Amino acid sequence: TAYFDNQGNLLVSDYNSNSLLKFSDDGKFLGWIGAKSDGTITDGWEKAGLAGASSKLGGFDKPIALDLSENGDIVIFEFGNGRVQEFSKEGKFIDVLASGFNGGYDIKIREKKLYVVDTGNKMVKIVPLL
Repeated sequence: TAYFDNQGNLLVSDYNSNSLLKFSDDGKFLGWIGAKSDGTITDGWEKAGLAGASSKLGGFDKPIALDLSENGDIVIFEFGNGRVQEFSKEGKFIDVLASGFNGGYDIKIREKKLYVVDTGNKMVKIVPLL
């Protein structure tokens, strides 16, 4: 999934490399976030290194969808871990907003509610956000 942030940068959830990529509006690579191949977690946008699948907070296992919260934070749904994580614009892990999903492929945030398409459980879960 791809999404433009509030600064016009393109955010891409890279399912195969288990990372979130960030590009400028003219296509310049600005960095990635997720788990590093050595098992540590990024703490902001990284420009070098390789990502790996991880169940650690701040890491990803098959990130498949993303959206922006009302304040511009990045919200990412992971197919492999069945959870939704939130990151700051600076690429720093904030929190897990929801978990326990069995597959799925999309999320949306509207009016302080998180909508998660959970295909494995055959439902759309609505999670109130504080």
